[in-house]
Amino acid sequence: MPTQQQQQQQQQHQSGESVLHVQELAERALTAIEADAEMVLLNSNPDGESLQAEDTNSNNNDMMTFYEELVKGPGPTAVVLPSDTVMGDRDNNKTTPKHTPVLLQRSPTPIMSNSSSSLKNMYQQYAPNDDDDDDYDNKNNDTAMAMDTEPAPVETPMLQRNSPFYKQQQQQQQNNNTPQTTTARMFANAAMAIPSVIPGSPSLNEESFKQYYNSLLDYLHLQRRINRQQQLVMAEDRLTGTMTDLSTTTTTASLSTGLVPPLSDQKTQAQVAFFKDLASHCYSMATKDSKMIEEGHTWNLLAHLRSLGLDALLWADDSSSTVQNETFVDMELRRITNQVDSTSKEIYDALSSSKCMPLRRIQRLVDWAQSCVGRESKSIKEKLPQPTSWTNPVDLTKIDTPQNTDPRIKILMQVCLHEILQGNVEEACRLAQAHGCGHMTIAWEGGQPHGYEINADHKAQLVRKKEIGNERRFLWKYMNGTTGRQFLERSKGLQQNSNSTLLEESAMRTILTNDFQSSLQNPVINRSWTKSICVILKGGWERVVDEALHRHNTNRRRRPGPAYPGTQFEKQELALLEMSKELAGMKGSQITALLASTIASTSSKQSDFDERDVFSYKSSIMAFIVGKSALYNLCTNYCSKFLQTFKQDFLGQDTVEDDQAIQLLRFMTHLLLYLDSIDLPVNDLTVQKNAVLFQYVMYLNSRSDLRDMLPLYVSFLPDVTILEFYPTILAHISNLAERKQVLDQIHDLMPTLMLPLLRKVVRILLGTTTSLQYGNDLDHIKCNSIQWLLQRDEHFGDALICSNIYMRQLLLDDDDKIDVAMDFLDSYLPSDLVLQVQDLQEHNPVLANEAGYLDRVKSATVEHQAYGDYLDAYRAFGDFKDTLDDALSNATRNVAVDLSNLHLGDSNSKSHPLSQRDWVRQMKELVANVADAAGKARVALYKVLAHPGGWLSLDPTTDLDISSSGVGEEQRRQQDLEKIRARHLVLAVGLYHQVCQDAAMFMSRVLDNAGTFGLDRNEVLPMLDYEVSKGLEESKSTVAPSYWYNHAKNLINIVANDAHGIYTVFPHWELTELVRKIADMVAEELLNNP
Repeated sequence: MPTQQQQQQQQQHQSGESVLHVQELAERALTAIEADAEMVLLNSNPDGESLQAEDTNSNNNDMMTFYEELVKGPGPTAVVLPSDTVMGDRDNNKTTPKHTPVLLQRSPTPIMSNSSSSLKNMYQQYAPNDDDDDDYDNKNNDTAMAMDTEPAPVETPMLQRNSPFYKQQQQQQQNNNTPQTTTARMFANAAMAIPSVIPGSPSLNEESFKQYYNSLLDYLHLQRRINRQQQLVMAEDRLTGTMTDLSTTTTTASLSTGLVPPLSDQKTQAQVAFFKDLASHCYSMATKDSKMIEEGHTWNLLAHLRSLGLDALLWADDSSSTVQNETFVDMELRRITNQVDSTSKEIYDALSSSKCMPLRRIQRLVDWAQSCVGRESKSIKEKLPQPTSWTNPVDLTKIDTPQNTDPRIKILMQVCLHEILQGNVEEACRLAQAHGCGHMTIAWEGGQPHGYEINADHKAQLVRKKEIGNERRFLWKYMNGTTGRQFLERSKGLQQNSNSTLLEESAMRTILTNDFQSSLQNPVINRSWTKSICVILKGGWERVVDEALHRHNTNRRRRPGPAYPGTQFEKQELALLEMSKELAGMKGSQITALLASTIASTSSKQSDFDERDVFSYKSSIMAFIVGKSALYNLCTNYCSKFLQTFKQDFLGQDTVEDDQAIQLLRFMTHLLLYLDSIDLPVNDLTVQKNAVLFQYVMYLNSRSDLRDMLPLYVSFLPDVTILEFYPTILAHISNLAERKQVLDQIHDLMPTLMLPLLRKVVRILLGTTTSLQYGNDLDHIKCNSIQWLLQRDEHFGDALICSNIYMRQLLLDDDDKIDVAMDFLDSYLPSDLVLQVQDLQEHNPVLANEAGYLDRVKSATVEHQAYGDYLDAYRAFGDFKDTLDDALSNATRNVAVDLSNLHLGDSNSKSHPLSQRDWVRQMKELVANVADAAGKARVALYKVLAHPGGWLSLDPTTDLDISSSGVGEEQRRQQDLEKIRARHLVLAVGLYHQVCQDAAMFMSRVLDNAGTFGLDRNEVLPMLDYEVSKGLEESKSTVAPSYWYNHAKNLINIVANDAHGIYTVFPHWELTELVRKIADMVAEELLNNP
């Protein structure tokens, strides 16, 4: 026997080996679901078109790798992706049957499908929504219930013989004599391969993940409701032969307004709300984790674009679409600028309210960028002192000079710069005036187009016309831009003076005059990615405005007559348009090129452009700004590289030092789930989504505080992956309350997979070979496993089938498990299970969809009743033995007392009638008890032996459809039943013989003892059995030994009866032994009854 120290060393050695192979197991887990998938080559562009911008400036050839990959198409990259695998035959050495359930279809209205193409609605039109609420409200969510213990990996008897890793494991077993690693164990270990240590980052706590979970769940439920309403409309159209426009179709009226938005608008609002929820959460966490603000910007961008429609989000940037969009913009500008008599302000207002999608998208991008700047400016605004706190007057003569050392002015200028970037020029002027710097606002005002503001004076019944804007707007912009560039040049020698405001003043002037090149050269702009992209997007919109006003002025100049005010600055107009010509057309590729050149010209020490950051949230932002081509690249190359990096750097580590890797995984998961739900036409998007989602599911499973979120994310995996992987997780849940919670989630999220999942979970638990995996009694684990199928009435039929599987295990176990079997039927199964199954058979929805289910349930019912009969007989035999032991003990004691009494007096026992009466009374009670117990045991055993058709015999006339239960399982069942019959029918025959023999011997002994009291055998029998005294034949009396001898002799007829089929399972030597025992009883009967 090994010592305790040796056992501890051995456990440590095994634990060390497990840690060393964690990463390998994780790789095998992924490969197990990828075994049958072909290698997918992600080509750059299926149409062969270049995704690079056609008019990219030659001075941008030094762009960073990220931006190059974002604009150009991906090269051929081999990606191994999850696929569906089929379970192979199980190991023949195992005793638990294999089950291959039919993969039922999901719910008829999938929201986030697992197929590359989901049902497309031919009527769907996405109506634009101009309402954009940037105020995100935080949600208060309940804390998720955490599991108490960390589950250990599951070992299942179901192996993958078709997998190359199965052959590898077989080879390792032959070489190293080590146990095989099953597929389920691979999945379980892979799920545990990601470190289970909860990261310290607040953005990765349980509440943070719960926010994502709740947002996705709300979005899923809302989309399901909309889809159901849409299907009702389409069904009605098919009946009536009409076609309904879903952009105008409403559903049930609202109680408050009487109206609800059209279905297409509801779908848009649901998706925008989903993005806003995620953005709100990210922004709320940004105070604790600065990295979360970038993710918030990404979701914020999707909310802004999706509110315009799906076309604005998935922008078509191919060559033909680009030409078409440019044509639309040109036609819109011509229409607006041909109104010569309109003022510049009216032209600007018409341009801002235009329905032209390219123009609306530019405005929405500008709104998004300005909202991002506003989010990031909160910290600097908090540092700005209130005007009343400026106790010392500001020396106005030193402002904008190298001698300015007042830090308050620096903060003020920074705040004003952020306001101008957000388009709040009036607010910037107000702040400057409030802090005693009103003279600076002269350079900020003047960029508004000239026009008139109409105000109605109802009291005076007059309409007042107020002139606003600047007639010399182009001249103001030209001169102000020149001053801004001069300030920028002056600031180059003042880098050491941190309190100088020349950079801020220069940035504000160049931004207001749309000199975006000078703005991007300014350190206060190019050190911030958010400010840089805001300058570019804002500059693109200003370029459109300038071009429109220039065209309007040109049309005015061509008109004969007096010159219009403000049209005399054509030279300045052309100079400004030449300065911003790179922004003409506002292509996403141009934005990318400008950002790339900005990054390349900026020192990494002075900017916030971290390589990982650029390759994560910023890459997603730029992909949506650019359009579909960049989205294709994001969903192919980027996903592949991300997964490869994640698996190499973070799987199998003891701790996750880089929390951002998990944040990126979470972000990519929800982004790809959404893109897959809208059926983005990207090759293998669903496969990439499944690969990322699988990693995310594994991470959730590695943390006990997040496991209650698993059902939602698992429901988006392919059906085969769910059935292969998820049962190994469910098998660790032993708490009934947790099981009920998970079952409710599964029923809500994947109802058609619920029964196949539970079938596999129960079979995994029934196939468990060691209790060390669960830290509990193995028999209790298996008994309790059936509870998975007893939570819902429609699963009772499968509960019956699986309970039979466990009963076969118990009856074939080498150890005596009869007591466990009886306890299982009594304590773990409903007493009326068979009756409930019979009542539910006609109403079970499974019966209508699964072939052969009714036959299997009927067969399981007969089998279950046969087990019940056998255990009842075994229990009755046990009761008989207990009764017999008590009777023998009492009979011996009573005889001894009577004998002692006889020696004290007259030897003639008849002189002691009380002793005879006492003995007869006591023996009458004993023999009645023994006869009753023996009779019950004999009848119960006879019910088993004389079972119609044979106990546990398969009806040869029944054509059982085993396609749904699995050929392997049904074959194993038939083999197990034959083994059980061979073992337990022989045992039942032996028990039947023993009951008859013991009962006959007891009755003979009682009758023999009657002589001690002076009673004859024939005289005492009527005393013990009242029916004999009334004329009952002795051979029919249960007190008479002959009664039991006759039943013992009849056992030969029972065994030999063809209808029972017992002799077919009897070995020859067992039959010989049975005949010998019965012959001995015949001889014993002759001796005891001469």
